[in-house]
Amino acid sequence: WNTNIVHLGSLTLTMLLRDIGGALIIGCIIIVLRRTPLILGLFLCGSLAIEAFTYVKWYGFMRHHGHLFLLFICCLWLAQYHLVQQTPSSLPHQKPGPVHPRIFPKLGKLPAWTENIQKNFVVGILGLHIVAGVFAYGIDLRFPFSDSQAAAQYIRNQLAIESATLVGHPDYLISPLAGYLDTRIYYPTVGEFGSFWQTNIYKKNPTQSELLDAVQTLLQQPPHSVLLILNQPLQPGGEPNQLEIKALEHFDRGFLWSNNYFWPLDPEHYFIYRVRTAP
Repeated sequence: WNTNIVHLGSLTLTMLLRDIGGALIIGCIIIVLRRTPLILGLFLCGSLAIEAFTYVKWYGFMRHHGHLFLLFICCLWLAQYHLVQQTPSSLPHQKPGPVHPRIFPKLGKLPAWTENIQKNFVVGILGLHIVAGVFAYGIDLRFPFSDSQAAAQYIRNQLAIESATLVGHPDYLISPLAGYLDTRIYYPTVGEFGSFWQTNIYKKNPTQSELLDAVQTLLQQPPHSVLLILNQPLQPGGEPNQLEIKALEHFDRGFLWSNNYFWPLDPEHYFIYRVRTAP
């Protein structure tokens, strides 16, 4: 999830291959839509608008870039309709009319092999999406997409047994639990209680020692018990003597995770600990 098939050890080589692949795809799309300049212009302008919004507002991950594919499919549909309207009396086996000579004069003189690209490119793209969709559906049947709902249910059961303050790190992975539990969780990354993930405030990446120091401070307040929720297990040997830490449960079957060169994220896994002041 959120990964790319072109993901090599070298950042420079990876970005070079992605740039070349992107240029080839754009070139093929231009060939496919070349007989309808208006629709081709729509695709190019729409793509530029989406990319501008992406870079200015939110770069996102692979799952955020599917609008480009949807735009391409819409343009294919509009292009076919436009060609039929231009030649309403043409038979299905006849080729579409020529490219508008005043707008794209050279596109009408492309070599004959470009016709094969026009025929096979769309089929190839749709075929790849079918293969990827079947694979993703198979993974979804075998593994849960996210562990957050199961972890939230377990925490709800624990809170029914004994009250506790919820502490979670990192906030962007723990925030789904706040939604399921309809409560606020203390996020050491921002040093305060919160619910949803915020990107417009200063955050720090606390060490394990700093996390446990924050827990120790919260234990001085009622109910004097903490449920510590992390996305990876605590490292042994770093616990203060004043704390009694008990591992309760972990949820690590979900495949929701992301790791790219621009923003490496950890898996959405949950390791739950009960923390009290040592007697």
